[in-house]
Order: sequence, then C-alpha cells, then structure tokens
Amino acid sequence: CKPKLLIADEPTTALDVTVQKEIILLLKDLQKKFEMSIIFISHDLSLVSEIANRVLVMYQGEIVEQGLSEDIFKNPQHSYTKAVINSKPSLDVRLKQLPTIDDYMNNNILDTVVTSQERSKTHKSLYSQPPILEVKNVSKEYLSKHGVFGKLSVFKAVDDVSFKVYEGETLGLVGESGCGKSTLGNAILQLHKVSSGSILYKGIDITKLSKKELRILRKDIQIIFQDPYASLNPRI
Repeated sequence: CKPKLLIADEPTTALDVTVQKEIILLLKDLQKKFEMSIIFISHDLSLVSEIANRVLVMYQGEIVEQGLSEDIFKNPQHSYTKAVINSKPSLDVRLKQLPTIDDYMNNNILDTVVTSQERSKTHKSLYSQPPILEVKNVSKEYLSKHGVFGKLSVFKAVDDVSFKVYEGETLGLVGESGCGKSTLGNAILQLHKVSSGSILYKGIDITKLSKKELRILRKDIQIIFQDPYASLNPRI
C-alpha cells in the first residue's frame, strides 16, 4: 500500500541470519523507494544497532532512554539499558551462571568464570561413559509430485547424518531454515520414520521398535516444539 510509516513488529523473529538479512534488505529497499519511515520493534540488540538511526528503550511501559543508535550502544545512561546490553552472553568468556537483566538491576552479578581445567574435567566425566543416543547414517527422504500428472521426485531432507550424545551433555544442532534440523529431531522421536540408517537409544535401535515399545519410550525422549500453538491441538 506504499505507506509513509511502516511499523515492523518483530519481523525477523525465529528466522535464521540468511533469511533475516533478506528481510532487512527488502525493508531498506522499500524505505528508499517510498521514502517511508520505519518503527522497528525488536529485542534483537545486534539487529537494532545495525538498522536503526535512533533508538528508544522501553521498560515497564515507559521510555527510559533515547538517542542516536551509536550513543545508546556505546554509552548507555540508564541502568536498564546497561543491563540489557551487558546481559548478552560473551563469546570469549564462559560463566558458571549467565547474568539476567534483574541481576544487573539489583547488583546481584555472579561473574564466576568456568576455567579450562574445569571444562576439561567435565568433558572427561561426560565422555568416559557410553553415549545415551547414537545416530548412525540417518537419511530421510520425501516423495513429492508436481501437478496431477507430474512425475514423482525425491527430496532428501536429511542426508547420511551421524553423531553421538552423551548423558548430561548439551549438543547444539545449528543450520539455516530448511536444512533438516527439525526433521532430524522428529526422526529421533520416531514421529517420522527414517528412510535409512539407525538410531540407538541406550544401545537399542529404536527404529525397529513396535508401537507398544515406542509408547513406553515416549517418557524417555520428549520434544519441545518450535511453535507449540501451531504444532499441538489448541483444544487440549
């Protein structure tokens, strides 16, 4: 509609950085084309620092600080703004407990650093035991058909993936949207049957379990969906 003012409310939430960049570039192009103003609402500090000319910081329904983007991020004045910026985890230092905004506001910061010796000891304890989950050469294929009379084509959502997870470990699985992360998660839970490969939980190949055995397994492996309101029946 070629607006003079566009209010973009979290337009890039839950998007990976590649798609996020496309959205931002699109907004920038439209802004230049239609000479429009943008109110960009977001909790993504990095994104705001890149896209915004001016920043207004809100806290408990009020604007507590405002100014040029560079000034807000390099020299914040209000305690809440300082807390929001400082509570972002560092990539260089691993803390035993991540500080929250409330911790900064109440001067209750526990900045105990996990040393490399402590991490090494933890890793030794984790990886001296057998893996709780072992994914071996797992692939998942879907058949798709273009049109009523179109030929069937094979889409490989997961292609020969292998990894191990040890008890007490947190494993990060990262990648762009559509790369197969959720499909792999659903396959581990046996919501999707794998096309090939095996998934061992405590040494047992769960791809070969009966429905009754799978029902018992449900207590041991559970999932938190990306969007539970879209994934689950809202009436339950």
